Amino acid sequence: MAIPELERKRAGACLDKFCERVPPEIRKELSYHWKVRGNQITLFERRPMWRGKPGEYTDLSFARFQFDPETHKWMLKWSDRNGRFHPYEGFESVREVQRVIEEMESDPTGIFLG
Repeated sequence: MAIPELERKRAGACLDKFCERVPPEIRKELSYHWKVRGNQITLFERRPMWRGKPGEYTDLSFARFQFDPETHKWMLKWSDRNGRFHPYEGFESVREVQRVIEEMESDPTGIFLG
């Protein structure tokens, strides 16, 4: 089931703000983006390919926000080196997507932003 439109807009506004934290002068070298698929929003970084042609990029997903339509709560997941997502232990599901983003930003374990 998809994320309700109002909740998706709230999440989008918060994630846009997060993505804008990258200074404009380095956005050609590193930028953050997000995409929605079903009830999940995946946050990823984009960098130029190391040996790629100009304009070729590589994307690396590092966080996922999963919406539960039954409880109207968000869960935080992290990505391992193989691109598989796992529940972020020690952080309960919450109703406000902003709290999930704040936890990911504070990154007390160093698992999201290193």
